Amino acid sequence: MTPRALKLTHRILLSTILVVAASVLVLHLAGVVSRPVILRLFLTVELPLILAALVLSLWRVRQIRHATGVRGTALVAQLQEEEPALRAAISELRTLMSLIILLRGRRNGVRSGVRGFSYAKGSMSVPIVMTVLTVLEAALIHLLVPWAWLRIVLLVVAIYALLLVLGVLASRVVNPHLVSEERLVLKWGHKTVLDTPLSNVETVTAVSDHSFTQPTVENRRMVLTSLTSTNVKITFVNPVHAKPPVSKRHLPAGGFVAHEVLLYVADPLDFVKAVSESSQTTAAQGAKA
Repeated sequence: MTPRALKLTHRILLSTILVVAASVLVLHLAGVVSRPVILRLFLTVELPLILAALVLSLWRVRQIRHATGVRGTALVAQLQEEEPALRAAISELRTLMSLIILLRGRRNGVRSGVRGFSYAKGSMSVPIVMTVLTVLEAALIHLLVPWAWLRIVLLVVAIYALLLVLGVLASRVVNPHLVSEERLVLKWGHKTVLDTPLSNVETVTAVSDHSFTQPTVENRRMVLTSLTSTNVKITFVNPVHAKPPVSKRHLPAGGFVAHEVLLYVADPLDFVKAVSESSQTTAAQGAKA
């Protein structure tokens, strides 16, 4: 099967699974089908479709690996980009995995010769508020909902929603901005927002700009901050293709190109020093060559 045909078949199969599941749920709520019928439909229709989708998914992963050579998180990111039907599930899985990585004390991309710089400081009030609200919600569910099964379902949903919120914040902690001897990589959770050689960095300075508290784009300037002010400004010799964490309707049709970046980091002076020193080292090595 050609890559194009496999991709189309995979999408049709995933869409069919969702349509069948939604249809059965609606028919059950309308009183048309009973629980025994639902079980038979699952075993005879839904389960074979799920198994077939799993086989095609593994086939597609293997095909992508052979075609592009990507592995690990890069492979997951490409599959997530190509498959809208899997995008939500993969995103949630990666978000929950961030909690495990955080508990293990790891930071993605940080290793010998590569330093990580956090940008999550200042957003910890969100998980505290969400935890308190979840506890209150659980108490209200226990008091107001008379059916035990529904209380359990609502409690599980509330806890899962809390884990997703905590996972989003954890993804920012475990995916810091990266500065190596040759490259600067700006992150936003699992997403690589910008990746450029340090030789392309024109200036990097500490600033104090209170104009922005959310990611945004203005002309060719990209802003990376959340709930805090920006404290670092970077300009580039040549504009860099970037993927800002903003709605696509705010981006140009041909893709966004950044000439300047305003961002927040927990330790701006250390970040500026690291980028400056690495840039100077790269420039010196280039001059010798």
